[in-house]
Amino acid sequence: MTAEGSVSSLCQREPVAGYAATIKAYDTLACVHCNVTILLLKVHAGAVRPTCCGRAMRTVRPAPCSTPPTRGIGAGTLAGRCYADESRGLVVRCTHSGRGIISYDTKPMTPLPD
Repeated sequence: MTAEGSVSSLCQREPVAGYAATIKAYDTLACVHCNVTILLLKVHAGAVRPTCCGRAMRTVRPAPCSTPPTRGIGAGTLAGRCYADESRGLVVRCTHSGRGIISYDTKPMTPLPD
């Protein structure tokens, strides 16, 4: 293998599992540090991945319908509640509560009224 071949192979990294380059409506994302899991309801083109606990959220399989819902565990993100960044058009529904706060582009997302 030539030097150019080894350099180009190093530059062509494959995406890390669970962190697809793009996100789309109805993807399920989970925090890597706490229990927060969300469902993306409305996503604009070119959206960046939301964060929780200061880290990008990871794409996961949706929980089966038989999984019991979680109840609020203090400050953080509550299951069943919708959160939005209305300036950018992102709307998510929390499907699993956790202590983390969902942020989008470094701004905490605001809970929508029930």
